[in-house]
Amino acid sequence: MTLSGQALSRYLPNHARVESVWDKYSSTDSEDIHREVASLFCQHRLDTGEKLDYSHGILRGNTVSFVHMRYGAAVRVLANDLEDAFLVPMPVSGSIHYHCGRQYGTATDLVAFLPKLDTRYSFHWSADCESLIARINRSAMESHLGALLQRPLSQRLDFDIPLRVTTQKGLIWLRAIRDFIGHLQQAPELTGNHWLLREQEDLLLTTLLYVQPSNYSQALEARFAPIALPRKVRAAEEYIRANAHEAVTVTDLVSVAGLGPRGLRAAFKKYHGCTPLQYLRSVRMECARKELRDGGPGTMVTGVAMKWGFAHFGRFATAYKRRYGESPNNTLRH
Repeated sequence: MTLSGQALSRYLPNHARVESVWDKYSSTDSEDIHREVASLFCQHRLDTGEKLDYSHGILRGNTVSFVHMRYGAAVRVLANDLEDAFLVPMPVSGSIHYHCGRQYGTATDLVAFLPKLDTRYSFHWSADCESLIARINRSAMESHLGALLQRPLSQRLDFDIPLRVTTQKGLIWLRAIRDFIGHLQQAPELTGNHWLLREQEDLLLTTLLYVQPSNYSQALEARFAPIALPRKVRAAEEYIRANAHEAVTVTDLVSVAGLGPRGLRAAFKKYHGCTPLQYLRSVRMECARKELRDGGPGTMVTGVAMKWGFAHFGRFATAYKRRYGESPNNTLRH
């Protein structure tokens, strides 16, 4: 199933009927418009020979925001980089011709795009262009990716530029946007509920990582590819999950799996990409995060860390933030 350009508009909010949950702004003053857009995205140069009739609506989340905007005239936007955010401009009408480094193309209601980070770029908006732009915090996206891979990133995340919304995966992305925006428009109180909002945003981040090719696509496919674990590895894994709150040793795992220490280590490296004890620490971290998320009055971060075998709180907090993009205290508060 694919979407035509006309059908695409049904998945995005109508600019003339933006709900009250969107923060709205409009102006015809080019200097005011330039300052406003710079505050939303980055410092840039705005060129036009026409009178502007600018307006936008902003739906703000914690790590993901949507800006539905139009300039009302043909404009050119020049900037050096997008250091702290991934942008996904998706024209609803008109077009945006883009140059990102040495790559260029035209975005329409059939093809969106993701500008490269740390790259000089220019956007040429047609006079009739109206676009929905997803703004995703780069640090949050890369922390989320690291959590999915269960390891630190070895290099910066870099997406391919064109995002073809007429493909099956493009349709999945549009549906995710529709659901996210729809939830916040129908229940504005979600913006004040950090836990529920984070769940919604995490789903959107995962969807983009799935639908859009990147330099981590192969790693993600390998991480989530269905594999049949050998019986001995599965036995050790099940023992770890059942006894993560206890003192688990390599000797215990060797006994359960029926493999020698070297064989067990090699098997875990092959099927999990880590050693048995690294896998144990990962499971314990998952359990600690779940307990912090579910924690009520009286729950203490230090107590949770100790329960799951993290005796050195400073190291636990550092590893936790590296993996989940927030401190244990923030998880507990939200």
